[in-house]
Formats: sequence, C-alpha cells, structure tokens
Amino acid sequence: LLLLSFPPHSPSAHTLLPPPPLHSTGLKIELRQFSKFLHSTAWFSWWAQVICNTVAGVILFFTNSFVAPSAGGGSPLAARNIFSNGYVFAAGGLCLGAISIFWTWGFTGVAKRIRRAVLEPPASLAMIRRVVRTAIFINLLGLLTALIGAEQFVGNLMARVLSQQGFSPLVINPAAGGGAIASPTVQPVDIFVIQANTNILLSHFISLVCSLLLLLRY
Repeated sequence: LLLLSFPPHSPSAHTLLPPPPLHSTGLKIELRQFSKFLHSTAWFSWWAQVICNTVAGVILFFTNSFVAPSAGGGSPLAARNIFSNGYVFAAGGLCLGAISIFWTWGFTGVAKRIRRAVLEPPASLAMIRRVVRTAIFINLLGLLTALIGAEQFVGNLMARVLSQQGFSPLVINPAAGGGAIASPTVQPVDIFVIQANTNILLSHFISLVCSLLLLLRY
C-alpha cells in the first residue's frame, strides 16, 4: 500500500537528506585535538621569540651606547649616522618582534577557548585563520625591516674594510657633512650588532614557520 501511495518518481520518495551541520560532534573533537597542537606550537614559538629578542635587545642597547659617543653625542652628525648604520631598522625589527611575542601569547587563549567549546566550530575556524594571518603579516614586515638593517650593517662594515685597504674616497668624511661612518676601523662591537640583527631575523623566521604550520593545518 505504501508503494502505491508513493509513485517511484514522486519527489517524496527520493528526498535528499540535509547535509550534516558544521557543529557536529566529530568536528568539535577534531578542533579540540587541534587546540592541543595550537597550544604547544604557540608555546614553542613564544619561548624562541622571547630568547632571540631579549638577546638582540641587550646587544643593541649596549652596542649603541658604545657607538653613539664616537659620532658626536647629540649632534646632527650623530643623528645621520644612526639612520645610516642600520640601527633604526634593527630597532624596528625588534619592536615588531615584541609585537609578535604578545600576539603569539594570544594563541594560547585561542586554544583554551577552542578546548572549552566557547565558540561554535565555524566561528573557531574563522578566528584561527584571522589570528594566524595577522601573525604572518607581522613576521613578514619584521623580516623585511631586519633585512634592510642587515644590508646597512654589512654595507657599513664593507666601507670600513675598504677604507683600511686605502680606498679612502669610499668613506664619507664627517667633516664634509656626511657622517655615514662613525669610525673608519672595524671594531669587535660591530660583529655583535650583526649577531643581534641575526637573532631578530631568526625570531621572525621561527614565528613565521609556526604560523604557516597552523595555517596549513586548518
């Protein structure tokens, strides 16, 4: 009787089932597992950034205190030297590294909210993508700033080495209003400056790799 009341071509006989909702139990369990991976990755990235940026900040602080007096204290010559020797871009990369540290700390809060199921799965996925993409943008900007600073550091050292070999026209004379090079000789403190800038680059690189891993995961 049921077959007679519903013909084979009746739309009621072949009604498609609705798609499973996004807030299914399986997706919630998968997100809860991802929250553990997010928490561990965020902690590793945070500690690596803190160590690299702390070492870089201490080195830049002390090396700048050694270099600044040789450039004439607070004279316009010293100001021009600071902008030309890479300290400004290195400090900019360090500031972006500090911003990245605070932003990475927020990943742990996101992981806790996902574990406690505060948000529905679609909102959780959108929040994960938003915070990870913002972290990637911060790290790319920090890498660009630190790379420009590294180019200036290496160029400054190259000019000093050439000046020691007798190529004095390549060295800008402070008395003529230049002041790009504070001292014509390479000092040990210059190597520490390059090491500090390398630590800044490493900090942004580690954070960028961790963010890309999270983005590829979801």
